[in-house]
Amino acid sequence: MFNPDGNTLETVANFENSYEDEYGYAYSGLPSALTLGQDGFLYGTTSYGGEHKGGSVFSFDPINNKLSTAFSFDLLQEEGIDYSYSYSMAPSALTLANNGLLYGITAAGGEYNGGTLFSFDPSQGDVTIMANFEPFFDANGYEYFPSPSSLTLGNDGILYGTTSGGGDGNFGTIFSFDPNSNSLSTAANFDLLADENNFPFLSSPSNLNLGSDGLLYGTVFDQSIYYFVRADNPVINQAPVPEPLTLLGTIAAINFGVFFKKRGKKAAKKS
Repeated sequence: MFNPDGNTLETVANFENSYEDEYGYAYSGLPSALTLGQDGFLYGTTSYGGEHKGGSVFSFDPINNKLSTAFSFDLLQEEGIDYSYSYSMAPSALTLANNGLLYGITAAGGEYNGGTLFSFDPSQGDVTIMANFEPFFDANGYEYFPSPSSLTLGNDGILYGTTSGGGDGNFGTIFSFDPNSNSLSTAANFDLLADENNFPFLSSPSNLNLGSDGLLYGTVFDQSIYYFVRADNPVINQAPVPEPLTLLGTIAAINFGVFFKKRGKKAAKKS
């Protein structure tokens, strides 16, 4: 807990390590950022741990400084001819929607094992899979996960996120989810981008952030070089950005930035 009045920092709860049974390794549960629920509790997720060791949704009561596991995800299993291993669904941070439910993403699992979009009901302690992401395949037939990002609530009540792969051309998408109709749609597709030397690179879009103008902003990057680009017309525009880059809540000691913006439902289409 950080108290701005006096700039004091205090530890109010501690997470336990998660343990791997076969080899006895201890590792962090990797807790996510926190989201304030309508009940006044703070909610987050862990990528590991929980009852089934596949990650969890946790709650924190700031009045009583009580940390609790609210839901445990299953540990996924992969079985092959000569191998077998388990891995987490890796749930993302949660986003509060207008209906009072908290929504999140898993990087794996679901009907196609390409990840899911889920809702968490704090009053019931239940997680419900609302939509499934499909893996995509490259020209050689290799399968990849779309890697959906955590969600951002738009001014229109729709939840928005990005994928690093899939969509037209398999170069990533902006997707939308309507909590009223429980419908998942592709809102925009990224193209294969190129730098000033015409060297191609994948967009790898980040999470989205809602600006005060009602537009959604995010970044795409080529490892260490950043560019300006619009999601509805992903063409490189190398333009200087203010330093530090505070628009996205990020400090960037670089000469070029990248942003994309999209208005509500105007360009949305059914996937």
